[in-house]
Amino acid sequence: MTKIHIFGCRYWKNEKKDYFCSPVCKNEVGAVAQSVEQWTENPCVGGSIPPHTTKRSPNLEAFFYGMPYFVYIIFSKKINRFYIGETVDVEERLMQHNTAFFRGASTSKADDWEFRIQISLANRQEARQVERYIKDMKSRKMIERLIHDVAYQDYFKDAILQKKGIKILAIQAMG
Repeated sequence: MTKIHIFGCRYWKNEKKDYFCSPVCKNEVGAVAQSVEQWTENPCVGGSIPPHTTKRSPNLEAFFYGMPYFVYIIFSKKINRFYIGETVDVEERLMQHNTAFFRGASTSKADDWEFRIQISLANRQEARQVERYIKDMKSRKMIERLIHDVAYQDYFKDAILQKKGIKILAIQAMG
């Protein structure tokens, strides 16, 4: 079995089947393959692939264009829980949580997830570190304070800069 990493996605291949770390990664690898195939066949001609048939991948765009990543906190009234995650496309990610896109995930138990806060960061590595920091706090009170208290948001930005060396670009509370 051959193990390949494409733009941070894990991809395994053997004689019979291709394996991807997620359906999103499968789409990204397919999009890259289509682009490469189209370019190598005839770089001067648009090709036979109709425009807009390949789904644009925010993760690939972020990789190439340096788009910000987001740490987000969502809340479900139905199960009275917060969920903390990271993504490059917050609207798409919320839709995935509300439609149980990832079966068996903790967010699949509810379909009423709403954004409470999103934190903008420069890249995925920083977003994952901030996400882990918030999750390690294991404090509902801290999350509620982060959502509702502007002074605490400023304190949080400073704490992340001092402890992790990460500059938070913006914090946007939504509830």
